[in-house]
Amino acid sequence: MKVFGSTVALLGALWGLVAVWAQSERSEVMNSNAQILAQLNSAIAEQTNGLLKLAEVALTTANAYWQANPHQDVQASPAMLALAEELRHTSDGLLDLVIVRADGEIDSIPPRADLRAANAAERDYFAAQTAGSPTGLFLGRPVLGGRSGEWRLTLTMVPGRLQDGSFLIAPLNLQRLAELRDLERMKPNGAVTITRTDGAVLARAPFDERIIRMSFATTPIFNDIWLKNTRTVYLSPAAVTDQKPRLISVIRLKDYDVFVAISAPVGDLLAPWRSRVAEVSIASALISLLAIATAFYLMRSLERSAESRRRFVDIAETASDLVWEVDTAMRFRFISNRYRQVLGLEEEQILGFTPEELGWQALDAEVEARLVSALKARAPITEVPLVQHRPGAPEKIAAISGRAYFRNGKFCGYRGIMTDITERVRQEKERQLRAEREAQTSKLEVLGQLAGGIAHDFNNLLGAILGFGQFLVQDSPPGSPQRRYAERVVMAGERGRGLVQQILAFSRRTPGAPAAVLVGEVVRETVELLKPTIPSTTVLTVEHDGNGVFVIADRSQLGQILVNLCINASDALDGQPGEVRVTIDAADAGRPVLKRLPVGVTKPTPTAPLTWTDEEGFDWVGTGGLTSRDNVSITVTDTGAGIPREHLGQLFDLFFTTKLNGGGTGLGLAVVHRVVTEHGGAILVRTKAGVGTVFEVILPRAAAGIPDRPPADAVSETPRHRAATVLVVDDDEDFCAMMQTALERLGHEVVSAGDPAEALAAITEDPSLWGLVVTDQTMPGMKGTDLVRRIKATAPAVRCIICTGYSSSLNETEALAAGADAFRTKPLDLDDFAAQVDRVLTPERPAPCAGVLIAGAVHGRLDSDGP
Repeated sequence: MKVFGSTVALLGALWGLVAVWAQSERSEVMNSNAQILAQLNSAIAEQTNGLLKLAEVALTTANAYWQANPHQDVQASPAMLALAEELRHTSDGLLDLVIVRADGEIDSIPPRADLRAANAAERDYFAAQTAGSPTGLFLGRPVLGGRSGEWRLTLTMVPGRLQDGSFLIAPLNLQRLAELRDLERMKPNGAVTITRTDGAVLARAPFDERIIRMSFATTPIFNDIWLKNTRTVYLSPAAVTDQKPRLISVIRLKDYDVFVAISAPVGDLLAPWRSRVAEVSIASALISLLAIATAFYLMRSLERSAESRRRFVDIAETASDLVWEVDTAMRFRFISNRYRQVLGLEEEQILGFTPEELGWQALDAEVEARLVSALKARAPITEVPLVQHRPGAPEKIAAISGRAYFRNGKFCGYRGIMTDITERVRQEKERQLRAEREAQTSKLEVLGQLAGGIAHDFNNLLGAILGFGQFLVQDSPPGSPQRRYAERVVMAGERGRGLVQQILAFSRRTPGAPAAVLVGEVVRETVELLKPTIPSTTVLTVEHDGNGVFVIADRSQLGQILVNLCINASDALDGQPGEVRVTIDAADAGRPVLKRLPVGVTKPTPTAPLTWTDEEGFDWVGTGGLTSRDNVSITVTDTGAGIPREHLGQLFDLFFTTKLNGGGTGLGLAVVHRVVTEHGGAILVRTKAGVGTVFEVILPRAAAGIPDRPPADAVSETPRHRAATVLVVDDDEDFCAMMQTALERLGHEVVSAGDPAEALAAITEDPSLWGLVVTDQTMPGMKGTDLVRRIKATAPAVRCIICTGYSSSLNETEALAAGADAFRTKPLDLDDFAAQVDRVLTPERPAPCAGVLIAGAVHGRLDSDGP
């Protein structure tokens, strides 16, 4: 009964609060709407005052003109016609200018033959002009125009008659005024009423013929509130217009004896409030029902509590998990029948002992700290993993969950369950290993998609940047600031090209071409490239330059390895003075450290890096394997702070980086690892805190032979090309402009086209005009290989070079098979490209003409008359 008594008292308080809230909400709604009406009425009053002022100024101006020119025909006067037109335009068609003759006849300005004759002799404004009062702007009662058939409010300046008795009026179209009034903010069924101070209704929006015939002069509200201006907003229990309660805002114009009133039905204004009150009432009713149901539920709960306690023991004895209870000293006091399966012990071996005495301990230090913290705070413990180590018994892992229990507010211990999760943990470890492998595979797939997506467009951009940068270098005086700036632009472009190559290489989008590479030459080129980019505090040196030492490798990928390792070594110095040293030497097969790596394997397979610490305290990482016993060692040593031990196992992981604020991409060492292992090599890392780090790359030695390219200082044969007309086809405007400039600087006449179909049409029209076409591969509407095939079918003698930013489906063999005479990838080396153009146009390969065609973004345009 106490429960029901409390419930009734609470429900009474609830409904009392609802009633108070509803009344307060109603007052707030009415006050808010009163403010809205007042603000809106103020704006409408200001507009109305301006409209009347406009009419007054127009009438005054017209009267002054007419009095100054009494003998002019007003209806034909250009000045009067202009004034009438300006009045109509300014008022948006609401006001007009009309002449009233001495006999009351009305004439329009200008004359209109289609209007019926009308007479104003009986109207109030005619009487006001005859009487000469009241003076000023007179607002006549609304009348139904005999000429227009529309209700109009007539405005005239009193006195305003001329010697012949004529005067001017400005009719205001009430129906158009109602249409133009913005009533969207006035609530449903809102209205605006304009009234003279004598109570005559002058205008109504929305337009209502019945209301504009009314007069408010005899109403108490008009005399007590409007005229005396006692309130600007008031509640009318029964409005004159519709006898409904309305909230009304009234303002007297500042310049005229006119009231503007705006009103809205109270019923419409309170509709949202009634809806909210209904919602709250329904919610309160539901709460009341819920409270009554809860009271019944509590009574039933008390009855079930005893039964629940009896049921607990039965459930604990049959549960699949071990149910336990420990005292304040964490000694087992109760244990359910699952103790043998979970703990591997008999009951007498468990009760009175702590989990620690039974060989159980936290899975790791973090779990132990979390468990100790929870026990100290008497907080619940959830799924805390424990591991059991007992001599002669297999390792068991269990998860415990429990809560502290109290009697009379005194802590008595913990109760909970224990679940054997040994098999689950084993399966989870296997799942994590699979997930890591899948994640690595997914990263490679994403990187491959990214590489393919950006390579084409980015290489186009880099091609334009590098090309124009090289023009600036060539055209700037040596040693000038402009020359240095241009060289930095080219250098940055080269780094961008290297980044794209790294991404493509790592994602296997650009397979390497292993050959006998002169190591010393690649090292010298790399060092010269890097010296301007590394901090001045870093000393970059080369020991044992490796002259005459060859390795089997792809030249560009070997350069990538050296660039990545040297940049990492420089970054390890963190801006402090230090040294980065590159050394080339034979890899001693007898070194003990090399025995840790697989030797003689056909092809290394990806495995987790090996890590160990030697007797001197240096940490080591080894990865890859050696496919040959005759190898070359390339080491990059820095004097930085060393690599933290916890990072060693992740050094070659894709996207792993310790550089802050976007300083690294996580690709550098991953690329090094991929390239080295694919070349049948290995990597060793030796590091120690405060000493520095050594990265050693071991690659198979190649027999001395012909280098993969002639020495850099070799003198090339002087080009023997002829000046020619060139057509460039490429959909990238910047790259196309660069190509056009480069070829023009070689003495060729160049035309460009952004549309392959446009280029094909130009060649078809006059094949003899063109000598060479340089085309992109990936373009809207037609691929470069398709364009070349169609050109060769139409004009076999026209030479074709395919120059592409990137295409996963095209290589040099396929380009030549399509009919191309040469194949190049962007960004271009302009000297190499110039030599290629010369070879294509050489006299030993006869062509019908000396011309070059570039298909690309439209710079020079093709037209029907040729280039």
